[in-house]
Amino acid sequence: MISENKLSESHANGSEQKRAGEILNEVGRLARLNSDVSLALVESNSLKNILRLCAEAVVRNLDAAFARIWTFDASENVLELQASAGIYTHTDGAHARIPIGKFKIGLIAAERKPHLTNRVVGDERVADQKWAKRERMVSFAGYPLIVERKLVGVIGMFSRQPLNETIIGALASIANIIALGIERKRAEEILKKSEERYRALVEVSPQAVWLGRADGYITFCNRHWLDYSGMTLAESQGDGWLKAIRPDWRKTVAEAWRKAAETGNWEIEIPFQRASDGEYRWHLARGLAVRDERGEIVRWLGVAIDIHERQTVAVEHQRLFQAEREAREESETLRRIGQIISGELDLRKIVQAVTDAATELTEAQFGAFFYNVLDADGASYMLYTLSGAMREAFAGFPMPRATEMFGPTFRGEGTIRIDDVKTDARFGKNPPYAGIPKGHPAVASFLSVSVFSRSGEVIGGLFFGHEQAAVFSERDERIVEALAAQASVAMENAQLLEATKKERERAEAVALENERLLLEAKEASRLKDDFLAIVSHELRTPLNAITGWSSLLLSDKLSDDAARRKAVETINRNARAQAQIIEDILDISRIISGKLRLDVRLINPSDVIETAVESARPAADAKGIRLQMLLDPHAAPVSGDPDRLQQVVWNLISNAVKFTPKNGRIQIRLERVDSHVEISISDTGQGISPDFLPHVFERFRQNDSSTSRLYGGLGLGLSIVRQIVEMHGGTVSVASPGEGAGATFTVNLPIAIVHSQTFAEREKRVHPKADEHAVAFDCPPELKGLRVLIVDDEPDARDLMTTVLEQCQAQVLTVASAAEMREKIDGFDPHIIVSDIGLPEEDGYDLIRKVRAAEKKANSKRVPAVALTAYARVDDRMKALGAGFQMHVPKPVEPAELAAVIASLTDWKT
Repeated sequence: MISENKLSESHANGSEQKRAGEILNEVGRLARLNSDVSLALVESNSLKNILRLCAEAVVRNLDAAFARIWTFDASENVLELQASAGIYTHTDGAHARIPIGKFKIGLIAAERKPHLTNRVVGDERVADQKWAKRERMVSFAGYPLIVERKLVGVIGMFSRQPLNETIIGALASIANIIALGIERKRAEEILKKSEERYRALVEVSPQAVWLGRADGYITFCNRHWLDYSGMTLAESQGDGWLKAIRPDWRKTVAEAWRKAAETGNWEIEIPFQRASDGEYRWHLARGLAVRDERGEIVRWLGVAIDIHERQTVAVEHQRLFQAEREAREESETLRRIGQIISGELDLRKIVQAVTDAATELTEAQFGAFFYNVLDADGASYMLYTLSGAMREAFAGFPMPRATEMFGPTFRGEGTIRIDDVKTDARFGKNPPYAGIPKGHPAVASFLSVSVFSRSGEVIGGLFFGHEQAAVFSERDERIVEALAAQASVAMENAQLLEATKKERERAEAVALENERLLLEAKEASRLKDDFLAIVSHELRTPLNAITGWSSLLLSDKLSDDAARRKAVETINRNARAQAQIIEDILDISRIISGKLRLDVRLINPSDVIETAVESARPAADAKGIRLQMLLDPHAAPVSGDPDRLQQVVWNLISNAVKFTPKNGRIQIRLERVDSHVEISISDTGQGISPDFLPHVFERFRQNDSSTSRLYGGLGLGLSIVRQIVEMHGGTVSVASPGEGAGATFTVNLPIAIVHSQTFAEREKRVHPKADEHAVAFDCPPELKGLRVLIVDDEPDARDLMTTVLEQCQAQVLTVASAAEMREKIDGFDPHIIVSDIGLPEEDGYDLIRKVRAAEKKANSKRVPAVALTAYARVDDRMKALGAGFQMHVPKPVEPAELAAVIASLTDWKT
């Protein structure tokens, strides 16, 4: 009994043998397909027949239902059906001419990609699905026929069997072979037609044309040769054509023809006999060897040209060639010059280029271009440029005038060409020169051309000369006239562009000036607003302390002598500060109006400096600043107003004290420098930034005019210093390495011419004093126990508000800055905040914004806040309320008003 394993093994062997048989059968079919297609390409003589045989081979060997081949007509961009085999053999109908991109065949051509499917039914590219179902079509394969990336056609086949990889590969291979066959056949047909056309052309050629084998055996002669020589084609073949040569030349020609087979080139002049009259006429015989890919000669092509009249023809040819060369050079030069001058904007370069080109083309010894230009005022004057001669050769001669020779050109009467000026009637008619001036280059030939503007006005003239006679020709006239026309256009363009440029520059200058004036006006307006705000602040700040402490004195709230003395001292100090501010404003007003008067006398500058230093010493001592004086005791006296010069020195020292930190140093130096006395004040303060340095002495200018500035003042002091110094005939300057590096102010005053033995006693400046009356007040009960946080950088202001509020039994915490407030606010937990706006580093606006932001973040109750400030404009009030303050109170404020405002906010609700 056979085992189950052996049965399985036997069955597997049978399947393998069957599969092997199928593979052999398929390989055989594909081999036959290749063979059939190859035979069709070799044996068939027409493209249509080749493609029909190829289509039949596909149907026969690939079991296709039908196959079709189209060729591509590039002129109409369509595919033309050339062959159809299988169940359809017709080549007409809807698919006979398919535009590229239409139907599945047109899409294959457009995309240049094959389309393969084993599901014809359901393929969207198969438009007639009913036909596909009826005919039981299963698969389709279509390939573009491409040779070297050029489309030559499309092959397509339908089958009732599915396609496998072998069939697809075979069809792709066959498609490439058919594409090459189509291209080769088309090339053969084109070559055949070309040869037919060539033979027709050869037959009608007026020259003798012949063809020969590689060994030199003549195989063909055209009709012209047969008619000329009277020989038949048979008589001319081989070496029979040699009989038409004059006998004494036959051996020479035969030997040359034999050697030509070695070199591949043949050119010789031969006397051939003309049969009609027996005349021997010279011909130029030329032979060209046609070679194959290996470089070997495969045939000869030759021609014989009748050159009997070649001498005449050669002479005429040379003349024409010369004329052509000159015309080409002339055209190229004109084109080149036109390019140069059309892109040139410099008038001198334009006229120089034109003059050089015209001189070169006319072969003149020298040329000149005289032209008119306009100056800045619109007046006309003449310039000139030279070529072929040094400018010095003409430097001693005047400009050409409206003489007999030059006048017609400058009047625009036409081109003048003279072969010899010495024989011309116009020559030598104008004094002071009887002919050519002595030292002038010799001139016989003369040529001149007018240069006209677009409007017809003469704008210049081109002049050329040569010492030999009759040098210039009509051609030279044409060249110079053409260059003159180009020069006219280029010159007017250059002048127009120059005028446009100047007008644009003028308009830009006007625009810049207007912009500058506008910016100056805006800056002046801004400075005015800033100055008014600063004046308000600087006046109100001391006024606030004066009125406040005055009210306390009048209300009898200050019980002890120490408090009353403090109040009086504070009032006195602030009154003097306010008086100084008013005096500075009055000084600048007097300076602007020209009413500042100087009481000039002979003074010792050392005395002025010492007095100013002593006045400024208390302020310096308060900050621990050391004042160092280095005074030359022999410094010469000066003429000046001692009070005003003391004011200058005091302003500079006070300025240095203001901007110098604690424990700093200020040095005051006096010395004589040449014919001047030099006073310099140097400090170790904050210095001046390079950007602000040029504006230091300008009125109303401050490096920091914001509400958060560190230092007070109007910004007038240094401007007053400069004005007073200049009124004394001196100068003032400032130098600073930069911020944080200190500054040095230097005053130079001229030494007095006459020395005096005595000096007048200086008068003391008297400052006005304020005498205001305030009203006493009663403390609002709401202030009792109220915690009030006061933020103000002015100690007098803090003391005043503290005194007022503590008398009303309020709890008061004072701080001098926003940073200090943030350190102490949590422990104090205020009910009310009273803050100045003009705080150092961080102003009151930023302070309240940060307070409100912190309250919002902590979701806590908002603390009412009062903006108590010397900034009192409507804009300042709106800004304060917008920042987060509940009330805006301008300084100065009465104690009663301050108490009432704070009391009113105790009932304020968030």
